[in-house]
Amino acid sequence: MSLDKVVKHVVSVVGEEYEERVRTILKTLIEEFRIPEKEAAATVIKKFKEEGVQIKDATKKIADIDGSETNVTIVAKVLSISKGKGKAKAFARVGDDTGHARMILTSNAEVELEAGKVYRFKNVMVNEDGSLLVTKNTTARELEEDIEVKPLTMIGVVVSVAKNSGHVLRCPECGTPLKGGACTEHGKVEEPVERVEARVVVDNGRVARRFTLLPEHIEALTGLTLEKAREIKNKFDNEAVRQVIIDSLIGKYVRVEYLNRVPQSIEFTTEIPTEVV
Repeated sequence: MSLDKVVKHVVSVVGEEYEERVRTILKTLIEEFRIPEKEAAATVIKKFKEEGVQIKDATKKIADIDGSETNVTIVAKVLSISKGKGKAKAFARVGDDTGHARMILTSNAEVELEAGKVYRFKNVMVNEDGSLLVTKNTTARELEEDIEVKPLTMIGVVVSVAKNSGHVLRCPECGTPLKGGACTEHGKVEEPVERVEARVVVDNGRVARRFTLLPEHIEALTGLTLEKAREIKNKFDNEAVRQVIIDSLIGKYVRVEYLNRVPQSIEFTTEIPTEVV
């Protein structure tokens, strides 16, 4: 990252009238004292704030984040959350109408997030790789509005179909798959929810991702309806149902558009496998 780029970012936060002073301070911190650029930028912003300068929110769209910013504000929808490890208490995937980003919640972060909700994040750090760092200084205010999130696209080959795929019976109360006609939470179920599902892995040669295919996906790709799946299972077993899905999907190239593990759309393709975009 160049000095000019760091100066541009800090000036966007404190104001153009301070550009000459900002450049002088940053040049001293970075070139003479060898302070890392992002740390130097944060130091200068803090200094101006302590002097009473009105700090602007560097509001950004996700697609515009380039890895040089500190003190960034974004409005994004939380798509998924997973448990963290080490110095990260959680990982999240967030998105807006321009793209997606990985979010890392540090162990001292005080925000609590829920998948599916939209938040206004303030004082977000940005790592060099474009991932977002939520620290103790970050705030997240839930918004009532919803935003349309641009889906990710992946083209790859289906390499596996999980063993529990096929004709699935679920508890109508909690959605848990039944074992021996019973739910681990609600006991024996008299009228389960029947679905044709498949958990598949798509690999593009660089990354492999797991997706859960719903009845509409499976019928479109394989022609397998709930009635057909029920008939096959009654005549043979669920492994026979799974085998129909395997024969139709394994080794085939697909184009997947998705926000999380459930695709918004999936179709066969002759396109060359690509990285997630």
